[in-house]
Amino acid sequence: ELGEESHAIVQIIGNETGAIKATRKFGPPDAELRISIDERITVDFADPGEEHIINISTEDASIELSFTLSAKVLTPLAANSVLIAALIMIAVYFFILIEIIHRTLVAIFGSM
Repeated sequence: ELGEESHAIVQIIGNETGAIKATRKFGPPDAELRISIDERITVDFADPGEEHIINISTEDASIELSFTLSAKVLTPLAANSVLIAALIMIAVYFFILIEIIHRTLVAIFGSM
């Protein structure tokens, strides 16, 4: 039986400084059901040239965890995706209000 206090802990640590840049806790795990968690950890690196270590551990040594980890650098476009989506939404409502283009076509183009 897995305890409620069991979690997987993910830390991003600076290799040279030893400073912990980000920490996330996942869990508690379920012994019967495999779950999938999609998490975005955004770290503002003060020194982009410094190498970093991703440390993954559990609070309970009797638990076996399997995971897939993918680390990606966000492009400026991806980092501002909420702002871009808001601007598209404002443009869609603007074109619907002025009715130069039919509202159905505006909604279709805005959803792409």
